[in-house]
Amino acid sequence: MSGFLHIMSNPAVILTLYVNKVTMFLHRRLYCLDISGNIF
Repeated sequence: MSGFLHIMSNPAVILTLYVNKVTMFLHRRLYCLDISGNIF
């Protein structure tokens, strides 16, 4: 049973890391756009 839970938890961890990376990327993009918007 523990092996089954371990297999099920792996995709969750990978998905969480992927979503976190995408969120950081989008926040950085929006931050840069906001700065350029304030300059112009």
